[in-house]
This record gives sequence, C-alpha cells and structure tokens, in this order.
Amino acid sequence: ISKITMGPQTGRIEFTQDTKVDPYTLIKLIQSQAHRFKLENGTQLKFNHNAVQAEERLGQVEEILQLLTPVPSQQLEKAPA
Repeated sequence: ISKITMGPQTGRIEFTQDTKVDPYTLIKLIQSQAHRFKLENGTQLKFNHNAVQAEERLGQVEEILQLLTPVPSQQLEKAPA
C-alpha cells in the first residue's frame, strides 16, 4: 500500500504494483460490498464511510485493512473449536 487518504465521506487506498494484498480477497470484498467499495484504475480502492471524527476514520481504515488481510490457512487449522 502506497497511500491512504480519508475525506469526510470517502476514502482511498492506493496499492503499489507489487502489493501483498491478494487479488482474490480484494475482488471478493468489492463484490460482497459493492455499495461501499469500488476499484479505480486497477490500483486504487475507493470506499464510502460515515466516520465523522478522526478517530472513527482511523478505525474505519483499520477495519478495511483487516478485511484485506486474509487469515493464513495454517491459523484456521490450529484455531480452537
């Protein structure tokens, strides 16, 4: 990720050419929440949010970054039932 910007109602995450974000994870996120996420120029994830305060915006970014970080299959196998 090269840059993250947040405005009053929208935000943008810009990816580098060699991003570690899995394309499948990104596509799945956009398809499952098309009202919130949109891919622009192939390298920018644009999103809508309703966070007013700076702390809320930071929380929104952290949430999105978590969504873009898949859980390794090894951790899934070791997770307690």
